[in-house]
Amino acid sequence: MKTINISLIAIATLFMISCGSEESTEKTSEEAVPVEKSTELICEYSYDESTTKLTWTSFKTSARVAVGGSFDTYSVNNTDASNSETAVFQNATFSIVTASVNTGNTERDPKLVQFFFNTMIESDTIKGGIRKISEAVDGKGAAIIYIDMNGMERDVNATYTLHGTELTLSANIDVANWDATNAIDALNTECKDLHTGDDGVSKLWSEVTIEIYTNLAKECN
Repeated sequence: MKTINISLIAIATLFMISCGSEESTEKTSEEAVPVEKSTELICEYSYDESTTKLTWTSFKTSARVAVGGSFDTYSVNNTDASNSETAVFQNATFSIVTASVNTGNTERDPKLVQFFFNTMIESDTIKGGIRKISEAVDGKGAAIIYIDMNGMERDVNATYTLHGTELTLSANIDVANWDATNAIDALNTECKDLHTGDDGVSKLWSEVTIEIYTNLAKECN
């Protein structure tokens, strides 16, 4: 009986030691697992005024010959630094000085100011902002902007493209929606010969395409 008891005690001891060793091994194994650190960069985007360009295209003659230009003086306000490129402009507003219109033609520019812009109410500036802007999908998105011109505020549908940090927003507007046909007629009368095509018809279209380009500043940590 003594021999049996000693054997049972020895087996039990070995079993306990074995169990103890496994627990120790598991703890060591768990403690040895390295904690992975995230290497993903978090980037913040912000508006860079120095890269911004505001251009427009109007059309003359029955054949819709394009006339391009820009504005040299404008401001963009209420932008917010964000991890989303488009969210930078979620609350953005802008103000354009109409007298800074620039077509590259020193004879045309004063006529645009005098006979087009100055024919309208509150003609010194055109104001507006972003009403809503979507997140980009495959580098494309949509926005609703509002424009305050000739004493009236109107919403306009716009689209944009996003390539890296380069964002270009485009919209087609009809100035007739701001009751600015008198301004169109006044400018067309002043520039009648220049707006006359091969068909002998003098025409200045009320539709204008506007485009805003900017390259966002980007910082990653």
